[in-house]
Amino acid sequence: MHIDKTISLSASIEDVWNAVLDVEAIAGCFPGLELIEKIDENIYRSIVKVSVAHITAKFDLLTRITETKPPIYLATLTEGKSQTLGATVTQRQTLELKTLDAEITEVLYKGDVVVTGRLAMLGQRVIRAKAEQMADALASSFVALLQTRVAGIAETRRHGDRDV
Repeated sequence: MHIDKTISLSASIEDVWNAVLDVEAIAGCFPGLELIEKIDENIYRSIVKVSVAHITAKFDLLTRITETKPPIYLATLTEGKSQTLGATVTQRQTLELKTLDAEITEVLYKGDVVVTGRLAMLGQRVIRAKAEQMADALASSFVALLQTRVAGIAETRRHGDRDV
């Protein structure tokens, strides 16, 4: 299943890039995320709980950053499984950042997801709807996080200007 999302953010490309790499800050943006831990600079373990139709699954996931081109491109691979359902998930993701204006950045998200096991038996249409819903929730939360961060940066700059 393939998912594409494009959002425009009122922030510089550097601010967006820094937010994307701040795993602790963006952790709260991920629907169903119960745990995230850094294994090393490029590997993260997470536990994500997902409910689709009448089935709830908890996935133990490893995400690897597979490629970066700061501040314009990030690729990751996420793999994991749910012990209770015997379901597996593999997801390849890319983020492409593009400056539209000094303070406007476009983010293009592309994801390819493969789900197997009992969860996959629900059908691609049901799984796609849930994946789209989760991607929309993530995007909304990320926009709110970034607006807060950018407002904080602007406030710090204003205060810094007064102190000079």
